Amino acid sequence: MQPELSMRNFDLVTDRNCLRKLLRFVSADGLEGPFRVDVLVQGDVIFLCRWEAELKRIVLGHQNTGYGHSFEKATTRFDEKLKDSSGHHRVVRYNLGDLRCLVRYEADGCIEDVGESSEKPKAEEGNNADDLLDAFKSMSIVSPRAEGAGSVQVRKQGRMVPPSTLIEIKTRTAYLGLSLDKVIPQLWFAQTPHLFIGFHRKGEFQQVRKLSMKPAFEQWEQQHQAHLRKLVVLLKKIGGLAKNAQNKRCTVICGGDKASPRLTIYESTKNGAVLPDDIIKMHEWTREVEDAVAEA
Repeated sequence: MQPELSMRNFDLVTDRNCLRKLLRFVSADGLEGPFRVDVLVQGDVIFLCRWEAELKRIVLGHQNTGYGHSFEKATTRFDEKLKDSSGHHRVVRYNLGDLRCLVRYEADGCIEDVGESSEKPKAEEGNNADDLLDAFKSMSIVSPRAEGAGSVQVRKQGRMVPPSTLIEIKTRTAYLGLSLDKVIPQLWFAQTPHLFIGFHRKGEFQQVRKLSMKPAFEQWEQQHQAHLRKLVVLLKKIGGLAKNAQNKRCTVICGGDKASPRLTIYESTKNGAVLPDDIIKMHEWTREVEDAVAEA
């Protein structure tokens, strides 16, 4: 969408998930499970690469995963020309302290007319499935297609979706509710402005609440300044270790128990760049390309 944009204008390029995991570590907010983040430095830019043991997960039913997937499928739709899409990913840029960041994330959906849908009685007070679907008729998802191996092909399809219309969708049982402190980091790192929460009783959804996240963002930022500063320090430390590594790569492993997680950083023996050669050349990293080819 912006081929003239150079990644050399950033200090950090990352997936949102990496930031969320590292923030939980510096916040001592309890370990949800061990995690791994791969780090590579290209030029002076730090790349954080998400690593998961399972790239795909089979959803067997609500007993294992809840009702979130079914709820999202029932209340959103792809544009007509993008029905084959599997998801919608975007990038957002902002400064985290003095780090210039480019962050990739997945968006659940968007509102076609954010002004019109800011306060919809049916979304707040709907009592049946028809009311719920009516309240969500204005929502849709668009997605670009990427094809080819080792290179990026841009296929112009769909329409432009303003960041101000993006939403995150969550589901909760009616008697438990939702703790915003648990979900705000996910929305904050992507700057997603709207949160839709579907409340259900044994899978029957009866109410949908919409929250504007801007006031919550401001309050959360004020309350977590110390944690955010620690995150910036940690990111710089990890980037410095990767820059000094032989292959400019390292792997971050977080383990230990839930109460006292431990972060260990290993030098990686992998070679090669995180980006295809033609993309690297586009960003004027020719020296690194020549070095990588020579080592190969």
